[in-house]
Amino acid sequence: MAPAASYAATVDAITKVVVNPDANGNPDGKPINLYQGVKIQAEWKAPADAKAGDTFELTFPDVIKGNPASFDLKDKAGALVGTCKVQDTKIVCTFTDYVETHDNVTGSLRFAAQAVKETDVETWTWNEGTEHEVKSHVDGGVGPYDPKIPQDSFKSAWRTADGKSIAWQVTLLGKDLVTPGGNPVTLVDTYDQRLSLDQTSFGVETATPAQYQAGTWTPLSKGSASGQYSVDFGTNNYTLNIHGADPDKLYRVVYSTPIPAGTVAGTKFSNRVQADGKDFVETTYTHQTADGEGGGDQKVGVVTWNKVDPDGKALAGSEWSVTGPDGTAAPVVDNGENDKDPAVGKLKITGIAWGTYTLTETKAPAGYVKAKVGKKVVVDGTHLNVTFGDITNSPEPTVPPTVPTEPTTPTEPTQPTTPTEPTQPTEPTVPTEPTTPAEPTQPSHAAQSTTPSEPPLAHTGAAVTVMALIAALLVLAGAGSLLLGKRRRHQ
Repeated sequence: MAPAASYAATVDAITKVVVNPDANGNPDGKPINLYQGVKIQAEWKAPADAKAGDTFELTFPDVIKGNPASFDLKDKAGALVGTCKVQDTKIVCTFTDYVETHDNVTGSLRFAAQAVKETDVETWTWNEGTEHEVKSHVDGGVGPYDPKIPQDSFKSAWRTADGKSIAWQVTLLGKDLVTPGGNPVTLVDTYDQRLSLDQTSFGVETATPAQYQAGTWTPLSKGSASGQYSVDFGTNNYTLNIHGADPDKLYRVVYSTPIPAGTVAGTKFSNRVQADGKDFVETTYTHQTADGEGGGDQKVGVVTWNKVDPDGKALAGSEWSVTGPDGTAAPVVDNGENDKDPAVGKLKITGIAWGTYTLTETKAPAGYVKAKVGKKVVVDGTHLNVTFGDITNSPEPTVPPTVPTEPTTPTEPTQPTTPTEPTQPTEPTVPTEPTTPAEPTQPSHAAQSTTPSEPPLAHTGAAVTVMALIAALLVLAGAGSLLLGKRRRHQ
């Protein structure tokens, strides 16, 4: 996008101008006469510091007048380098930001003009709107309008002054318009089907040979009387009769056809005239419009980054891989391969084409952990100097050595104690024979009482229990005596 007009400047860019160039771009050396069309070719080169919106122009010498036109300057890839506008007295071209993203921007342009003033000056001066001028040589300058009286009828065509239409002219000898029997010849003029005739531009004129050379023509009116003409317009032709044509005069038919939109330079439009059904005259118009082109070398980028520790101190010895937009990886070694920055820990690569680049560390500085980076940057016309920034490496972790513990001194084993001799078992004592319990006495009968006493059953039960216990003890004692007796017998 072009900057604001206040920042735009008119710069010197035109380096060469050629009038009527030949196929090799040199002047063709042919004379130029008044009112004749001329072709202009110019070469240009943008200043190294040109900016978007800057203009360059070429003011014409007063002997020619430009044919108005507008066109673009594009490079081979179709990128817009600038736009140009041809005016009556000059051509002005405006640069786009292409000049800011490319070096050595050059090109050429071509446009049409018309000689409008006689001059014998052969060196023409072209002003660039600055103090700079360009000069070109034109053999003979611009000669007078001196048309030769034609010996045959012919047809011609050229682009109109406004650049929007093709002007057609059929120049006719009077003798070609009358049959041997004195009847008018019927002319059918057929033009290219892509064209349309502007009927308001149509006219028929006549002149004597002297008037022809002076450029003085007399228009005829429509009608069927002698000295008049009749015309019938068809789809892409017209039929014409000139009544009572004078064999000693010349006649011309003039009309125009608008140039179709989108017509490119080099397009041809054919036109032919038949007289009484026989081919008579024809011509072909080749569209020559203003055009041009440009181009330059795409500016390359610079990519930088820094290798630092956690405190921001530069680290030496890192190695990297930079992968470009085509997938190709290039190695970069600090102060080595592909590194253009001599400072330790500062890396720079130059000559970088536009695209996206990815940075990967392949070797960390000694004693540091390799950074986990996959950073990306984009290099383009507005980002020619880019950086990955600081890339930090952490020190490798240190593990302190373990100190072995001193082994403990083993204690002396104690002397085993001597076991004591077992004592002889003592003889068991002989239990005494249990006494035979006395027979229980019969209880006496209690006296009768008026007050009830505790139930007698409770008392009777207690006595029975004691007696049972005593009996059990006696049995046990007897059993014990029996066992003891057996033991003694065994001994």
